[in-house]
Amino acid sequence: MGVDYDTLYCAVDDFCKGFEPWYRQQLIGDGSKRRNRKGNLTLSENLTIIIAYHQSGMACFKFFYMELLQTKRSLFQG
Repeated sequence: MGVDYDTLYCAVDDFCKGFEPWYRQQLIGDGSKRRNRKGNLTLSENLTIIIAYHQSGMACFKFFYMELLQTKRSLFQG
């Protein structure tokens, strides 16, 4: 069973567009300054990879991710 990354990403991205602003409002600061650096991948891309891993049935995330990078790298440009 293959994973349709386009459909999965669209669903996850739609969710994240509503979730991220709400989540940022819920955070309570402790007064200290923190870095707010952007990562290489968006939250939507990270969640898509994690969901695809769970749907794949593979036992090791490392091997799943290495295969994903070799076969589908163009999907996750970051």
